[in-house]
Amino acid sequence: MLVYKPEHPQARKAGYVLEHRLVAESVLGRLLEPGEVVHHRDRNKQNNDPSNLEVFATNGEHLRLELLGRVPNWTEEGYARMCSPRKR
Repeated sequence: MLVYKPEHPQARKAGYVLEHRLVAESVLGRLLEPGEVVHHRDRNKQNNDPSNLEVFATNGEHLRLELLGRVPNWTEEGYARMCSPRKR
């Protein structure tokens, strides 16, 4: 859900900010850093209750929780790309 706040430093071009980010900022009493990620504990992105939100410093930290215990469903091509040495 988006909230119109064109004065917000992280507002999109049309002036909107994701509501869950605004709620998290209100609870923290500060603006979120651009790289911080707000996680919905119940995975319901419509539930922006403060008790349902958790802030992670990076997307990597968020993904560590989000993907815990899950087995990825890689395509053969995608898996081969991941396993091959990177070209620099």
